[in-house]
Amino acid sequence: MMRKKIEIIVPVRFLDDVTEILDQQKIGGFTVMNIVKGRGRHGDAFSDGVISANENIYLFLIANEEQHDRLLDHIVPLLNTYGGLLFSSDVDLYSGSTP
Repeated sequence: MMRKKIEIIVPVRFLDDVTEILDQQKIGGFTVMNIVKGRGRHGDAFSDGVISANENIYLFLIANEEQHDRLLDHIVPLLNTYGGLLFSSDVDLYSGSTP
């Protein structure tokens, strides 16, 4: 079954804003991971085990096409305002619950 994988990298201080949008759009399942190390436009980033407001998190979820489109309408303005990245790709879902 074809679905969309949505991957979001955002400063941890905006995680609640992102999850609130997910709740408002009735998207219940997602996973959040701390980013331990990375490199981007602003240079190297790494975590020393203590999460600060300036660190980024990685959130991903699987959504159907309708959820995907609704989410983009609400998340992209937040990312344009506060910073962050969103990647979207087609995935085949082979097991688990269907969103």
